[in-house]
Amino acid sequence: MTRQSATYDEPVYIAAGYSYVETGDFRLKRDAPPLVATLSGLALRIGTYFGNEVSIDTGSRLWTGPTEYRFAEQFLARASDRLRTVQIARVPVVLIGAVLAIYVFLFGRLLWGGYAALLPLFLFSFDPNLIAHARVVSNDAALAAFFFITHYYFYRLLTEDRRSNLVGVSVAAALTIVAKFSGLMILPSLALVGGLVYLFPRLLPVVPHSGTVPAQRRRILRIGAVAAGSSTVATVLAVTVLYQSASGMEQYVAGVRSIYANAAPGFQFYLLGNFSPGASWYYYPVAMLLKTPDVTIVLLSLAVLSVCVPGTSVLRGIWMLVPVGLVMAVSSQDPANLGLRRVLLVYPFLFLWIGERGVRMWELASRSVKGPLVQWAGVAGLSLMALLGILSAVRIHPYQLAYFNAMSGGPTAAPRYLDDSNIDWGQDLPGLADWQSEHDARPLALWYFGTDDPTSYGLDWRPLSDEELMQPQRAAYAISVNNLIALKLRAQESHHAELDWLARHRPAATIGHSIYVYDFR
Repeated sequence: MTRQSATYDEPVYIAAGYSYVETGDFRLKRDAPPLVATLSGLALRIGTYFGNEVSIDTGSRLWTGPTEYRFAEQFLARASDRLRTVQIARVPVVLIGAVLAIYVFLFGRLLWGGYAALLPLFLFSFDPNLIAHARVVSNDAALAAFFFITHYYFYRLLTEDRRSNLVGVSVAAALTIVAKFSGLMILPSLALVGGLVYLFPRLLPVVPHSGTVPAQRRRILRIGAVAAGSSTVATVLAVTVLYQSASGMEQYVAGVRSIYANAAPGFQFYLLGNFSPGASWYYYPVAMLLKTPDVTIVLLSLAVLSVCVPGTSVLRGIWMLVPVGLVMAVSSQDPANLGLRRVLLVYPFLFLWIGERGVRMWELASRSVKGPLVQWAGVAGLSLMALLGILSAVRIHPYQLAYFNAMSGGPTAAPRYLDDSNIDWGQDLPGLADWQSEHDARPLALWYFGTDDPTSYGLDWRPLSDEELMQPQRAAYAISVNNLIALKLRAQESHHAELDWLARHRPAATIGHSIYVYDFR
């Protein structure tokens, strides 16, 4: 976390959060609900008591300016310690990621017991994508956490007769909705899970466990109605509190309508080496194939194959895939393909389902084959998977944001397939500063994709000229991967092949896999 510069949207989230806390004005970051930003703002407020001074300048002309990014840059520049400010603002997201890990284990333990729950917990804990997004100020990790936690309490509400689970569902659903606007998917997701269990009550140990099917269905309807009502109340309260106004719901609705309002006209989306003016419905499945850890892909493939094995109680775990199917179906209609982060919320459910299929196969093997052979084979297989998963996570550290699995060719092959937050979100300025110091490249010609300030990391730099893009001079150049991919598009549109630096020049170094350095000195 300390070896990353602020990612593209982080300065705005951080400045917005502190402005919410200090002024109650929500003009910044209107295209996202205020939960994550507010938590970061509260962390900064607490940080002021420990010597990290920050201040919001509402008298600045940038406060009423057309772009929030310039105001955010000014806010960080005014901080007594810019780097420490970013780190403090990230703490709430790190804690939310830790809470999600706990609930992955709790859900697995609830379903099969402690030892079986270790597999989904392991897959979660060593997933580079989840690690990466659980340490930046953005709403993706929070959405994944509260979306999953809501389903945990909904399961318990269906299978246990306790009011505490109703409170858990209501609070978690409200937090999901105020974490990100796409958190509204929690409503149809719970409805679909409840509908599936209503049609097939034997899928879950629904209370009363020994009751008739009609009695169980009546209880499911009653639970659904009560949960919907209490979640609605909790959501209205959460929105009102976070927006600090009785008109909070109006501001929330206005925020939903503002999504994509600032989309750049003519923007070209990048997938598998090709550019397209429109989003692709298969973008997220492809991104998952390229960025999901190899171990997870192998285990998920085995889980799918296990469905064909008789006697493994396939339907018992099918409800876990309902949220996955919903998210993937909705995401296929996403008008902006901007990164795997938008479907991170499916991973905890996939880990849980992998664990469920593993338990069923273990039970079947134990019944079919007597003796210690099954146990030793299972332990050996899981140990091998664990070792490979740990090695994969260790090899990419601390550059998890740029992770691509070995089957895709790793992060060095990433620019052939995807761009944006999949690999380059402006996170590697500290590493670039280290390279400049070691190679005495001053000034460094820099074309950076990001909103952070390179100078604050000690970089001595200058911008590139258009002439240099066509014909580099005897100098050292550092170009972000997203900008290199943009040059590839420009080369295609202008028919100037010399603009395609990815094809034309070999980098002298790659910084965190997101910045390429070309040394022509």
